[in-house]
Amino acid sequence: MSATILEQPEIRKAAFSFSIDQYHCLISDKSTELLKGQIIKKMPKSPLHTIFLGLLSNFLRSILPENYCLRQESPIVTFDSEPEPDIAIVNGSFEEYFPNHPKTAVLVIEVSISSLELDRAKAIVYAEAEIPEYWIIRPDVQIIEIYKEPINGKYLTKKEEPFENELKLFGKEIRLTHFLPNKHLQK
Repeated sequence: MSATILEQPEIRKAAFSFSIDQYHCLISDKSTELLKGQIIKKMPKSPLHTIFLGLLSNFLRSILPENYCLRQESPIVTFDSEPEPDIAIVNGSFEEYFPNHPKTAVLVIEVSISSLELDRAKAIVYAEAEIPEYWIIRPDVQIIEIYKEPINGKYLTKKEEPFENELKLFGKEIRLTHFLPNKHLQK
């Protein structure tokens, strides 16, 4: 199964094979993550990525019901992967995930500017972890890719929405245009 994440030449060039235990011995380098047994170098974060992620995270924290928490750039542990999604909304409190990281989430979000192929390849990992919904948010083109219905390591549905469309999350309506840092970036 590890061959699937390596089908993309850009990802294959940045990959090294390791187990989760071996990976933990090396994690002093926080610019990597383990995906399907492969160490993948993370892309640098642009100012647009950082600002958009910060604004979105602050908003999502304000609407989360009590029994959920938002983890930002923190690991989720699966059988052979330890991705660090930009945002993972998980059941329970932070304290419930000590001493182990969560194995799944109710929603995972990646903000994708220079990492689109890698973020799309992560859909396999998130579907295998049975994460019901996965968003790839692309602020540079103002599109969100929404993946749902994980079955047998794949999402059955994928749709794209423009930022100006309303999305529902935890009973609240949001428009992603509200999280763009400058008015000139808004369409």
